[in-house]
Amino acid sequence: MNTNETSLNDWITQRVLRGKYFFTMAEITESFPQKTQFVLRTDLNRLTKRGVIMSPCRNFYVAVPEEYRLKGVVPPIFYIDNMMSFMGKPYYVALLSAAALHGAAHQAPQAFMVITNDKMRSVVKNGTRLDFVTRKYIPTAFLIKKRSKSGDFNVSSPALTAIDLIEYEANVGGLSRATEVLAELLETIDFKSVDAEFYKIAQTPIYQRLGYILEEVLDEKAQADTLYEGCKNAGLTFRKTPLKKGRMAEQESATRWKIQENITLEIDEL
Repeated sequence: MNTNETSLNDWITQRVLRGKYFFTMAEITESFPQKTQFVLRTDLNRLTKRGVIMSPCRNFYVAVPEEYRLKGVVPPIFYIDNMMSFMGKPYYVALLSAAALHGAAHQAPQAFMVITNDKMRSVVKNGTRLDFVTRKYIPTAFLIKKRSKSGDFNVSSPALTAIDLIEYEANVGGLSRATEVLAELLETIDFKSVDAEFYKIAQTPIYQRLGYILEEVLDEKAQADTLYEGCKNAGLTFRKTPLKKGRMAEQESATRWKIQENITLEIDEL
């Protein structure tokens, strides 16, 4: 392609025709050596205002497909894998967003939730809020692939999603909301299929809280039994633990999970 005679818009259109929806500032600069950075960024800003492209992070661009251009919103699953690859960060779609992808949509998430191993600021792009949660260890063995129009992306498995909902309950609106979402997620979870590595994902109190909620709040004894056996086989040692992280309650922990109810979970009818 002779870029001396081609506009940036035409260059993008030709890429889309070949199924290439993503490009970087470095690629543009290389393709248009005759244009200055100022001119290129002016062109990019104009195309962004027209809705032809969007930029979910600095120097990374998405050519907006026609069907999304009409709606005015590009779903993050369309670009999240390519964006995180461009940034060099491991990731997975997590928490409420993962639960929704697994069919648990008790309350539609207000943001698209992603877990990565580095601190990233939440941003609003193209009408959608992207919330990033930091986890030092990305448990890749418990990620699955789902497909979008542009390719595959990483999402937590139902079992990992359950752990994350308890561990990062503050990010989803509290332990009560996490419990409501967990209730809808349960039919997709199979704790029998996980191996010992599953019990290294989080600290022991997370498994205790999850097990207690399964057994005492959601009345899912079979699921709780399986989780309990897995914890014991993995060598986890239960100690007296508050249901919500924070100050211990006065009472004794009466169940096998050694959980003290320092809060009352308020959940909708399930």
